[in-house]
Amino acid sequence: MSTLTLDRWLADQGLVTEQTLPPVPVTGVALDTRELRAGDIFLALRGGSDHGLRHAQAAIDKGA
Repeated sequence: MSTLTLDRWLADQGLVTEQTLPPVPVTGVALDTRELRAGDIFLALRGGSDHGLRHAQAAIDKGA
C-alpha cells in the first residue's frame, strides 16, 4: 500500500503547484483542530460562527 503524500493529495484535488513539494506523508484530513492528529491536512474553512483560519497556528502546533 502506498503512502499518501501532500503533493499527491493536492494533485488529486485538482490543485496545481508551481513547484515540486517534498514528499510529506499525509495521515488524514481535519476540519477541527480538536480532532486533528499530527500528519493531517487542516482545511481552514469558514463555519457558522468562526473561521478555521483563526485556528491555523493551533493546527501547525499539532503537526498539521
